Parts: sequence; structure tokens; C-alpha cells
Amino acid sequence: MKQTSQNKFPTVEVGKTVTIPIPSVDRGKEDARNVLGVVLEKTEEGFYKQGTKRGTINTLFTRNRFQECKETIINISDVPDIELSLRETSTKDSMFGGQGFIKCNCNKRYNSKMCKCKILNILYNSKCHKATTCNNK
Repeated sequence: MKQTSQNKFPTVEVGKTVTIPIPSVDRGKEDARNVLGVVLEKTEEGFYKQGTKRGTINTLFTRNRFQECKETIINISDVPDIELSLRETSTKDSMFGGQGFIKCNCNKRYNSKMCKCKILNILYNSKCHKATTCNNK
């Protein structure tokens, strides 16, 4: 089994660009499914340290958790000296705010300055205001 795994997932050299899948619990529905990274180092145990344009990912990856790209897109010099989780990296790359959606729970019909959507200046969605009419919509 180990030999089959090594044949299916050959080692990746340091400096190669890779794609790292983001688990569905760590990203929003509209967010990208993968993040581009670069191999920063390989440990003796066979784990890989990855970096992205946002920073270094704070977890080590086994070879079966990422795929090597054919072309070089990111260099090691492009990785800033910041340590982030995979979820934080996904959130920073997101156009929609990341994994969690923001919604308000206003129960008033008047124009409230306490409305979370109004304060953050985001568009209302179908979960806002619980089906009551509101002047903030």
C-alpha cells in the first residue's frame, strides 16, 4: 500500500507551485475551492510546509492533500513572513467575507442604526429581518 501511494503521489520539490483544496467548512459557498501555494520545505517524516501570497500556512500537509502545478505561479520570495491557518487564508482571498455569512436579526420596522447590516454596510439577504418588513432593506 505504501508503494502504491508513493507511485500515485510522488514527492514534490521545494519551490514548486501547488494547489491546496479548502474544506467546505472553511470556505463560503461562493469562495474558491483551492488556494495556490508553494512548497517551502519538506520534513524528514514526509510532511510539507506550504506558503501562499497571504502568508505561511500553520499546518503541515501530507503529499495526498495537495496537487503539484505544471507551471510556476508563486515563488518562495512571494510568501510574507506571516503565519495563518487555511481558513484565514481562504477568508483573505474571499470576495464575499469567507466562511460565515453575516445577517441581522432586527425585529423593528423603523430605520435602526443598530442593524448589523447597516453598520457593516453590506447588502441584506433573505435571512435578514425574519420576514418582517424593514426600512433598512
